[in-house]
Order: sequence, then structure tokens, then C-alpha cells
Amino acid sequence: MPGRLQGACLSLCLACLCEGAAGTEPSLDLALVLAVDVSSSMTETEQELQRSGFIEAFRSSSVHQAIQKGALGRVAVVYVEWSGADEHVVLVPWTVIDGPETARLFATRLGLPPTRRLGMTSISGAIDFGMRLLAKLGN
Repeated sequence: MPGRLQGACLSLCLACLCEGAAGTEPSLDLALVLAVDVSSSMTETEQELQRSGFIEAFRSSSVHQAIQKGALGRVAVVYVEWSGADEHVVLVPWTVIDGPETARLFATRLGLPPTRRLGMTSISGAIDFGMRLLAKLGN
């Protein structure tokens, strides 16, 4: 991203390397929360750039290959838009990506909702929400 947009686009990625419960095998290589800022500090152009970047990433053969190189070749991803302390919207719920087809489906689903702008900015609220999403996945 050139110049100003490079610093302006803020996405928070929370990841958890997945381990199975004692005596069980893990079912995923990674659980990833993609938490994307949609506060009023972001312009419409910046928001569209963020979203299109994630869509293209999940369509990319490089991303498909990276996922398949994991021990299990399976990751879970959720896409959340956030702004204020209690303003979080899950646009694409937990999705297991285990190949190009499921990655492209995730990208398609991500492209369906319109972009939107909300009010304040609370990165701590986004982190807390992301941690709750990771905890729910583990249960």
C-alpha cells in the first residue's frame, strides 16, 4: 500500500496454534481471528482496500499453498469488523479452510456484505472480543 494508506489500514489478527486436549489430536493447524477496524477514523476507500486485500489473499494460490503446508493442512478463520468497545460484527463466522475451494468460498462470503463505518475506536474491545471468539472455538 502506498504512503498514507499503509499506516491507516489497521487489522488486528489474533491467532491460536491449535492443540488437542490431553490425549487427543489437534484438528487444526491454526485458528485465526481477522479483526478489522471500521471506525470513523477509516475512510470508505481505506475500508474497501482492507476488505479487497483479504478477499484477494484468500483467493491467492500462495495462501492456499501455505495452508496446505501445515501439519494438518487445515485452519479456521473468522472475520470481524470492530470499532467501539462493544461494536463488533462477525461478517464471516468460523470457517475451516482446508483447500483452495474452501478458501475461495470464504473470500466470496466476505465480498457479499457492504462496507460500513461505525463510531469510536477501541482496540482493547476488539482484542477482548477476539479472545472470546477463540475461546468459543476451543469448546
